[in-house]
Amino acid sequence: MGFYKLHDIVGMLWPHIFRVDYEVLTKRFVGDENGTVKGLEVVRVRWEKCETDKFQCKETEGSEDIIEADLVLLAMGFLGLELVDKRY
Repeated sequence: MGFYKLHDIVGMLWPHIFRVDYEVLTKRFVGDENGTVKGLEVVRVRWEKCETDKFQCKETEGSEDIIEADLVLLAMGFLGLELVDKRY
């Protein structure tokens, strides 16, 4: 057995790696009668430029799907530290 270079190993393993899809929009959480999350209702989106050259998120019709889940982590973003008025 010979030695493999890193890119050879990655190339062999790539089809077996779970891929993350960032172009979906969560519409709602799906739960059971006890309030336990069971999945996410999602729709595929695409980014299109509008008249003002800004990108807007557009839903793709007919791409609705439900992703099974038993845990959901909310990534709300972080914009920085709040400035506090120290006069009080």
